[in-house]
Amino acid sequence: MKRWLAEGSWCAAKAQRPRALDGHEAWLEERFRRHAGNADVVRQEPAAELRIAVSLRTVERAGAHLRQELRAEPRATVRFEMRPGQQLQIDFGERRVAIGDQMEKVFFFVATLGYSRRLYARAFRGER
Repeated sequence: MKRWLAEGSWCAAKAQRPRALDGHEAWLEERFRRHAGNADVVRQEPAAELRIAVSLRTVERAGAHLRQELRAEPRATVRFEMRPGQQLQIDFGERRVAIGDQMEKVFFFVATLGYSRRLYARAFRGER
């Protein structure tokens, strides 16, 4: 308040001081994913690799958004459950494979039951 009165008008806040892990965001994200969000394990690596000594709290603050993403990822995929006999998924595909000494194009038919995930697959020489 005193500074504001001394200035006589509004003034912008002072710029934040640089943080120890500024510029290492990609490195930090890769380490958080590698160690499943364990900040204490990640904290031990900057000293050896980046020659930076940081506290556990610094790593926790820098990686808070990454830990939140790691917790949300498993919940983002919801398995679609079926009753027995309710659904059959059919897919077609093709692939070049070696038959003898020649590369041949092979076409695949794959059927998967929704409930049991049982699979039926068959290869054909043509699509007909």
